[in-house]
Amino acid sequence: MGKVAFFEEIIGREVERRTRLARHKLAKELSAATAREVDAVHKRVCAEVAEAKSAMERSANKAVAEATQKAGAEYNALYTAFFQEIKDEVKEKLIAFTQTDEYGEYLKERIVKNMRVELFGCKILLRPQDMYLAEEIKKSTNDNTSSVDFGKEDFIGGFILRSEKMQVDCTFKTRLESFTSRFLQQHRHQPYGHLRG
Repeated sequence: MGKVAFFEEIIGREVERRTRLARHKLAKELSAATAREVDAVHKRVCAEVAEAKSAMERSANKAVAEATQKAGAEYNALYTAFFQEIKDEVKEKLIAFTQTDEYGEYLKERIVKNMRVELFGCKILLRPQDMYLAEEIKKSTNDNTSSVDFGKEDFIGGFILRSEKMQVDCTFKTRLESFTSRFLQQHRHQPYGHLRG
């Protein structure tokens, strides 16, 4: 083998070795670049999925909150209307009671029961239509200093005891309003709340 052939062979082997090294280096760099690209794509996809999931959760939470609020408002409207019917029925029954013989006895008994030392000499206010009971009520209190008069507003039934020191309101109107307020505060949202939980 001549020198030229020998050098060609050495050069060929060197070219082959360097080509292998270059390919290996290139494959390594390509693999690293691919891994970096894959990692970047993976991170981007994960971030997009997380954002989409978060947006879906926000949307679902908003929809649930809006539906709950709407259902709660509808429930409260129905509940208030239903309670108003009951209140109207109770009011009618109270008015009917004021037209019975038992009502006069009830008034005398309740006024005597509510009289206190602080109320001696008070004004006993009745409805105009109950003034026919004034003398009987005055006698039943055993208080010659008290006077019976009629109230200026219609309070369905019952009475008011008013002195300089205090007032006792036992009118049916006040009691019905007080009951209504307490009942609505206790029961508003309550039944709907346990459906959510």
